[in-house]
Amino acid sequence: MNSNKTYIGTYKVIKFFNKSGRKQILRRGLTREEAQRVVNSYPDSNTSLVGFDKQFTADKYFINNAFELKQNGNLIFTGTENECYFKLQRVQSQSADWAIKYEGYTVTKVG
Repeated sequence: MNSNKTYIGTYKVIKFFNKSGRKQILRRGLTREEAQRVVNSYPDSNTSLVGFDKQFTADKYFINNAFELKQNGNLIFTGTENECYFKLQRVQSQSADWAIKYEGYTVTKVG
């Protein structure tokens, strides 16, 4: 999936067996934090590995997380919010606050 999208669906916990390559779904419908807790509750093993993954892959479970950096309405850069602020620091010498207040820069979410 695109790195500019954020997953909003639930997670599943999977047990992977080393020798057979078989997968067993242990739990479904978990938040990310719940899935991490379940994975951490399983003891270390030489015969299997427990991990978690996104339960759904359809586009409706991913939201656009892209931002645009503009100066006076002219597009300079598109990326994540952090990438836009990083780029802002590289294209001008003042702070981000100064650039937004006095030099016409904006960082806005797309969509």
